[in-house]
Amino acid sequence: MDRKKKTIICISAAALLVLCLFISAGRNGETQNTSSYVTVRTPYFTGRGIVYDRDESGGYLATAGHVLSGLVCGDLCTIVFSDGSETDAEVFYLSETADAAFLKVEEEKMPDMAVPVKKDRKHFDGLQEGDVLYTLTADGTQGESMEGVVLSTWIYLEDFSLDMMLLKMEVKGGMSGCAVVDAKGYIAGIICGISREGEAAVLPFSVIESEWMLAKDNDCKR
Repeated sequence: MDRKKKTIICISAAALLVLCLFISAGRNGETQNTSSYVTVRTPYFTGRGIVYDRDESGGYLATAGHVLSGLVCGDLCTIVFSDGSETDAEVFYLSETADAAFLKVEEEKMPDMAVPVKKDRKHFDGLQEGDVLYTLTADGTQGESMEGVVLSTWIYLEDFSLDMMLLKMEVKGGMSGCAVVDAKGYIAGIICGISREGEAAVLPFSVIESEWMLAKDNDCKR
C-alpha cells in the first residue's frame, strides 16, 4: 500500500450556506434524490452533512469531524435541510481516529422528506480506479451535481493518519462533509479536504460505517 504524503486543505467555510433541492440531475438523465443532504452550521464553521440513519427517536447525521471543531459532545449546532427548514442538532459522537462525527436531531424536528442516504457495502466494495462519482456543486441551490474520478479507492494520507479515498474533483470551501455517491446514488464516502493538486480526500463509506457502529455503542451521553 502506498504511503501518500500530501498537504490536504480542510474545506469547511465560516460563512458559506449551501442548500440543495430534492432532486438533482444524475448520470444519463437519471434523477438522484438529494433530500438526505444537509448543511451544518456551528459558531465557527459551516459545512455539509448527510442523513445517515433514522429511527423512532430521531435522525442521525454524518459529517466530517473538523466541521465540528470547537464543539464537544452534547453541544448544539444548526442544521438546514434541503427544503430550507432549520433546526438544532446535538453532537452525538466525535471520532478520535477518523475525520468523522455524528449529530442527532430529535424525531419531532425531522422533516418527513429527510431520508437516510442509500447505503450498500457491495456497491462500495465494487468501486475501482477510474470510476466516476458525484456530489452537489457548491451552488447546491441549482440542484446540480458534479463529477469526480476515482484516483485511488484506498490510500494512506498522512494528514489524516488514515486510509482514504482519493478523487480528482473540483471541490470548494464549505463542502466538507458532503456525500460522494455512485451513479445509482449509493454513498461512497464524504469529502474531508482537497490537495493543492485538486485531489479530494474522501472518508470511505467503510470507515464511516465502522464509526457509526462505535457511535451507537459509545454516544456522548454515556
